[in-house]
Amino acid sequence: MNTEKSITIKGKELRYSSKISLDEKDDSIVIHIHNTVANMQEDSSNFESIIISIWSVDRNITITLKFDSYTGKYDKNPKNRNSEWTSLTQPYYLGKNGKAYAEPARLHYMRFLYRVMRFRCKYQGRGFVIDNSNIEEVDKFEKLYTTALQNGELWITKPTVEGGIKGYDKKSDSISYTDKIAENHLEKWFMIQSKNNNLPPQVANVFGNNRLFDQLPCCMFIGEPSCSTRIFNAGYFDLWGINDNNELCVFELKRKGNVKLGIISELFFYAMLMKDMKEASKNKYPRIRSNHRGFGDFINHKSSSCVNAYFLVPELHSFLEDSVIKKTFIDVLNEGESGVKFGLISFSQESIVGNNTEAFLKKLVSDLKKRPLN
Repeated sequence: MNTEKSITIKGKELRYSSKISLDEKDDSIVIHIHNTVANMQEDSSNFESIIISIWSVDRNITITLKFDSYTGKYDKNPKNRNSEWTSLTQPYYLGKNGKAYAEPARLHYMRFLYRVMRFRCKYQGRGFVIDNSNIEEVDKFEKLYTTALQNGELWITKPTVEGGIKGYDKKSDSISYTDKIAENHLEKWFMIQSKNNNLPPQVANVFGNNRLFDQLPCCMFIGEPSCSTRIFNAGYFDLWGINDNNELCVFELKRKGNVKLGIISELFFYAMLMKDMKEASKNKYPRIRSNHRGFGDFINHKSSSCVNAYFLVPELHSFLEDSVIKKTFIDVLNEGESGVKFGLISFSQESIVGNNTEAFLKKLVSDLKKRPLN
């Protein structure tokens, strides 16, 4: 069970996972992440979320990040265990079907190193320090990764189909109903509204009535995508599109009740990776015959000067809902020159879904049939 600890900053209590060690001393804090192979949104790994939250109350605190290196303890192939990584690509194991798969724990760890690298790039000299015991490893990752990016060696994934609708069975043409709307359903709703030029005002005011796409894969490979060239595990942009200013926009959407602090870590990662993906896609896909999940639009987009990253939520974690913190955490994210601008968009889930989940989902499926999103 993942219990919690807490820290109080100027009278504001911030709760965090007991799997994270946090040591306060005067105007400095050391955060020690032990589980570096967890999903980034999990409470045991969301260091960006904790740091941004602390800084949103007291920006004068210096924070040192310390973490446990991974050397293969959880690798599925025993031959891969107890070995340090030597390149961006990882060893693999054979599944029951005989296919090769990259070691999942190592993929998570490489993504963790990417996150640390990008956080340091933005906040080094601004109150963020990496512990001396970890600097060499982060430097090693940064050198290999940035060299590969600059040399045009990195590739991204091209989707071949549209993202599905959660709970929908095509054969029976039916959708299973639950009391809780999935984020996937809300993503599809926003996409339909964008295709109908009918986005809610709070979205249209910052994005325009432009097309939104969902579930664009976001991962990096050295060379053409395969098991043996994968750097870290796959993820997907909830929603993305190109605004009136010809700028890339990425949205991290949450349904009502999903109020984890880790949303900050997620959006920070997706925003930074979107910039890298644009660079990595140059001259790789000269002939795009389809636009699944907006991939063709992404490849053909000519300007990469700025990425706009938005939290698209009905509510936030209780700590972030404080009237002052709700603004200052965005201000902290927008410090410096990273080519990324963060923003917060609130929406009412009730005004979208109404009080009849089944009717909402049936209409959603019907609308998607009438106007396919590709």
